[in-house]
Amino acid sequence: MISNQLSPHYDEDGGEDTDEKTPQNNELENEDMELIDSIHWIHSDVEEVEESEELQAARAKMDEIVDKKTLLEEKLKSIDDEESEDFGNEKEFWVLKGECFESKADQYVYKICMYGAATQDSVSLGKWDGFDNDHSVMKFTNGAKCWNGPKRSMTISVECGAEEMFHSISEPNTCEYVGKFSTPAACS
Repeated sequence: MISNQLSPHYDEDGGEDTDEKTPQNNELENEDMELIDSIHWIHSDVEEVEESEELQAARAKMDEIVDKKTLLEEKLKSIDDEESEDFGNEKEFWVLKGECFESKADQYVYKICMYGAATQDSVSLGKWDGFDNDHSVMKFTNGAKCWNGPKRSMTISVECGAEEMFHSISEPNTCEYVGKFSTPAACS
């Protein structure tokens, strides 16, 4: 145990004698000096090793290739996700992917993002859960939990319209919201 080896020595005046070395202190000092010498040796070796310009260029090229690979993998995942998404029988709803629509009802602003999420101001009404009834109903589920109630959800009837419009929002049951969404994509 090191604490037993480091006992202070005192001079005639009762002060600590820092010049006197015990065998234990000498042993520790030798170990410290060896460690310091090793650190200096390693440091000098590292300073001597310099990367050649060729090696630096190769590292930069490798980093560039890794970055490109990562971007391509992300694009491929996005394409795979998109292929598995339901955009309608003839992909008519594809043009709405990522589009968001808002509507004000009472004191709240409701927002739906196609294939994303639905909110009431900043409160989650759910995440996209797909279509029902041959693409005539959109579902958003697993929203924020209501106090003493279920998790919020929103069901939206999809109807043919000349332009995209989110409207007629209500809450017929506690934390279960409904609305209508008009779009040319539903006109077939």
